[in-house]
Amino acid sequence: MDLTGIVVSSPASYANFAGIEVGPFDFKLVFGLRVGMDPPSNVQTVIMSPEHAKSLAALLSDSVADFEREHGVIPHTAKPTKRQRRVDRDVQDDRSV
Repeated sequence: MDLTGIVVSSPASYANFAGIEVGPFDFKLVFGLRVGMDPPSNVQTVIMSPEHAKSLAALLSDSVADFEREHGVIPHTAKPTKRQRRVDRDVQDDRSV
């Protein structure tokens, strides 16, 4: 999907860390850059409704499937643990400073 003309100029960030916190009314997605064992830096947080989170999950799943059809299977050597799927407490501590 080409977002040209839809998204007003906004900063772009690279993330190699992602965490998710789920509440009864919203999903909190946290993205950051993690180097080694240091807490993530350049943290960005996105909060959305469960309905939007479900739409995002479907969009991401479709996009990964399209990518793999064109370029081959993306290797995935490690399954995230439950700890990794939750928002890292270090991230919350870093943001409050």
